[in-house]
Amino acid sequence: MQDMSDDQKLRQNTYKFVTEALRVTQPTAVKVLRLILENPGLAGIQFSGPKDPDRLSQYMEALDNAINELADRYKIVDTDKGPVGADQDAVIVYSILKKLQAEGRVQIVLLAGYPLVGGSPSKFMNAVRSEVGRSGRYGYYVPLYKIVRVMLGDQFEEEGGVEVDEVSRGGRRDS
Repeated sequence: MQDMSDDQKLRQNTYKFVTEALRVTQPTAVKVLRLILENPGLAGIQFSGPKDPDRLSQYMEALDNAINELADRYKIVDTDKGPVGADQDAVIVYSILKKLQAEGRVQIVLLAGYPLVGGSPSKFMNAVRSEVGRSGRYGYYVPLYKIVRVMLGDQFEEEGGVEVDEVSRGGRRDS
């Protein structure tokens, strides 16, 4: 039997977290994404931005593409009163992602030992385990757009995406 990829592990761990810890039955992919974005402390995630301006620009553009794909997929439109669409979970995810993008927090830190990672491997999602700030905790700095794509899976096609360098240690700004 072939080992699961990190993407598959993340998706499986996230669904398990949402159904067991948050007691949500039969969640959709967009609802799962909404719940982890709304519950970062419980999920074991933090949002940050890379220090490197080129990387920040790349991540901003890639996240913008993911946000636009989300809007297209779920027919979300911006109005004078804010974004609207038929799926409220998608509208909320859209709003959260737009806010994080506006703040430059386009990286997500998956904390080691918390539900979404489910352990403390030396690498996860091509990110090397590194200390998070000066907290004594360890985690994996991953571009936020990658998490959106992994969680929404087949709903997003990879074509037309922005090529972004793999995640590396350092070069980050904790928020």
